[in-house]
Amino acid sequence: MKKYTGYVLALLLLGLGLGSIAPTPVLGDALSDLDAQNQAIATQQNQLNDQLNAQMAVVSSQTIKTNQLQQQLNQTQQQLHYNQRDLTLATKRLAQRRQAVKKRLRAIQRQGPTPNLIQAVLQANSLTQLSQAVYVIKTVQQADDLAIHNVAVSLKALKTTQANLLTKQAQLVAQQQQLDQAKAQLQTDLTHLKQLMAQNQTQMAQLTAQKEALIQQIEQEAKAKAQEQAQAQAAADQQRSNTAAIFSGNGLNLTPSGPTATGVKISFYDPAVLGSTMGYNGVAANLAVYPKGTKLKIVFADGTTIHRVVNDTGTFVYTSPNQIDVAWPNAAIPSYGITSATVTVES
Repeated sequence: MKKYTGYVLALLLLGLGLGSIAPTPVLGDALSDLDAQNQAIATQQNQLNDQLNAQMAVVSSQTIKTNQLQQQLNQTQQQLHYNQRDLTLATKRLAQRRQAVKKRLRAIQRQGPTPNLIQAVLQANSLTQLSQAVYVIKTVQQADDLAIHNVAVSLKALKTTQANLLTKQAQLVAQQQQLDQAKAQLQTDLTHLKQLMAQNQTQMAQLTAQKEALIQQIEQEAKAKAQEQAQAQAAADQQRSNTAAIFSGNGLNLTPSGPTATGVKISFYDPAVLGSTMGYNGVAANLAVYPKGTKLKIVFADGTTIHRVVNDTGTFVYTSPNQIDVAWPNAAIPSYGITSATVTVES
C-alpha cells in the first residue's frame, strides 16, 4: 500500500508542475484594451467626419451667399456709376437752362420793359397776327419754366436714388464683412477638425501596430506554452505508463472499458485566454475516442463530478490519446493542474 501511495504522490507532484504553465489573462486583457481604445477612436472619427461634412456644407452655403452678395454689390456700384453720370448731366442741364433764362432776362432789361411784346404789337398788321405773337412769347416763357422745373425734379430724383444706392452699398459691404468673418471662422473650424482627424488616424495606426505586435507575442507565448505542455505531458504520460504497468501488475484497471473508462488523464485550459468563445461547458478530447457532441460524466480523483460535452480536440491527442482537456476558468483551475478521473459516456 505504501508503494501505491508513492506512485500517486509522484503523479500529483507532476500535475502541480504542469499547472504552473497555465496561460495568464494579462495579454488577453491588454488586447481587449487596445480593441476598446481603437473602437472609441473609430467612433470619435465617425463623429468628427459627420461634423466635417456639416461644416463643409455650411462653408459651401456661405460661399454661395457671399457670391450672391458680391453680385448685388457689383450691380449697385454699376447703378451708382450710371446714376452719378445722369446726376452730373442733369446738374449741367439745369445750369444751362438757368443760364439761358438769365441771359434772356438781361436782354429784356437792356431793351426796356417787355420790348418783345411792344415790338410785336407795333409790328402786327392784324389782330390775329398780334394774338399769335403774344402766344408765341408766352409759350416760350412757359417752356423755359417747365424745362427748368423738369430738370430740377429729375435732379432731385437722381439725388434721392443716389442716396438710396449709397445706403444699400453700405449695407451690402457690412453684410459682406460679416459673411467674410463667418467664413473665416468656419475655415478655422474646418482646419481644427481636419487636425483632429489626422491625429486620430495616427493614433489608430499606432494602436493597430501595437495590436499586431501583441497578437504576435500572444501567438509566440501560446506556441511556447504548447511546446512546454507537450513536453510535460509526454513526461507525465511516461510516468503514467510506468505507474500503469505497476498498477496492472497488481490487478488494477487503468484503461477504457466499454462506456466507462478509469484512470483517464484530466488537464485544464481557459478558452477565453486562448481567444476562444466556446465557453466553459465543453472539453477537448480525442475525437476518435469521444466524437464531438458526446456527453460525458467525469468524476475526478478527489470525487468532484462534472458533466461536459465534447466540442473540440487538441494537439495532445497525438501523444496522449486518452487525455481529456477540461474548459475551466483560469483563476479557478485546481492547484494540482493535472489529475485522473473516471469518465462515463452519457449519450
